[in-house]
Amino acid sequence: MSNSLTIKLSSKELLKRTTFSIGLLVFTSLYTIVDSIFVSNFVNTDALAALNIAFPLITLTNAIGFMFSSGGCAWISIKLGEKKVEQASKDFSLIVGFAFATLILISALILLNLDAIVRALGAKNSSLFEYARDYLSIVILTSPFFILQIIYQQVLFIDNKGKLAFNLVIISGVANIIFDYIFIVKFGWGIKGAAWGTAMGYFIWAIYGTFYFTKNKGGLHFTRPSKHMNVITKSLSNGMSEMVTNLSSSITTYYLNYLTLKYAGADGVAAISIILYCQFLFSSIFFGFAIGSSPIIGYGWGARQYEYTDNLIKICFRLVFIFSAVMFAISFFGSNIVTNLFCRPDNPVYPLATHGLRLFSFSFLFCGISIITSNVFTSIGDGKRSAIISFLRVFIFTLLFLTILPPIAGLDGIWLAIPAAELVMIAVDVLFLNKLHRKILNLEEKYPSKLSPSIS
Repeated sequence: MSNSLTIKLSSKELLKRTTFSIGLLVFTSLYTIVDSIFVSNFVNTDALAALNIAFPLITLTNAIGFMFSSGGCAWISIKLGEKKVEQASKDFSLIVGFAFATLILISALILLNLDAIVRALGAKNSSLFEYARDYLSIVILTSPFFILQIIYQQVLFIDNKGKLAFNLVIISGVANIIFDYIFIVKFGWGIKGAAWGTAMGYFIWAIYGTFYFTKNKGGLHFTRPSKHMNVITKSLSNGMSEMVTNLSSSITTYYLNYLTLKYAGADGVAAISIILYCQFLFSSIFFGFAIGSSPIIGYGWGARQYEYTDNLIKICFRLVFIFSAVMFAISFFGSNIVTNLFCRPDNPVYPLATHGLRLFSFSFLFCGISIITSNVFTSIGDGKRSAIISFLRVFIFTLLFLTILPPIAGLDGIWLAIPAAELVMIAVDVLFLNKLHRKILNLEEKYPSKLSPSIS
């Protein structure tokens, strides 16, 4: 990162710098999608529906990990921008240890009450209950290793090791596919095999990442942890938006499951599962772009290069508009191709998912704007505004339209609720970004840039 502010940064250059992080998040999302494809084709669509029943609880545990990774890594980036490398390593060591211990405790509490939790998630019939419980028992058990994976991923980008992170994602992703095939198809473990296949990817990251940061003395590395617990509180507060996003996603997915069960039964839950997997994949592109651009924004902010930071933010949104248009075209015009990956055209789930994805695809025109807006505020250490954006987008507006539209438009109202929420959210994003722009102009007058990298 030491030379990041001394070169010209264009849209092409920023895209090049974020390619590995985008690829990393896309392949990471494919872990779950590959599981679902194997389950729907080699078990049944009830098992696919059970995966979506389980999703809110998985998202709950993941929320802790993303809070530590996003909030902690933004904090570390700012420290690096201030040239405090050794302190950044001490903070990193504390964040990793605290996060891992936290997930062990949370996982233990969940496993002790798993049956009651699965029933509360909506798995009323015996088939959905058994599938969801079997899957969750393994995923929750191994979730502490997942938190290591997502922290290590983001820190590798901060440490200028994006290619290494990308290679690890490829290796763990291929391993996930291979083990899914072995456990599900060859061993006949069913949905448990899908869970263990995903866990293999976690273990690869946890083992290699721990070894790497133990030996990486030239950059960020494990050392004696910082004694200042305010590192944890600042990381938690700064990563609150990611926590809010995931918790809100957990609640809205639960509500989506409830509504689709009400309007279309188990087939409706399977259909919304397919649609949400498509959303998961496309959103990972935006989140990957956010992870790749966040250290650059945070470094520029920490180095008081405010004009540079302002122009960088503009480039981010320029690229987001392009991503959004491509995603919409793929999901709208290729909805039948996407659905065909999960079920055959003669399956009753097929027409539900194909039609639903066409309506849902309009959300991809708008969601990237809010994701990147939230990330901008996280990157500069303003976790409060980032959390507000995430909370309004994923929770308030989504639940509002899920409550209003289905009674009016039936099942179509469910498919259109999230696009409507994303559209309304843009007004809030614009308001927050305008205020940030004015703040940056005032700071640039107070702290004129010593470096003046050109941005085109």
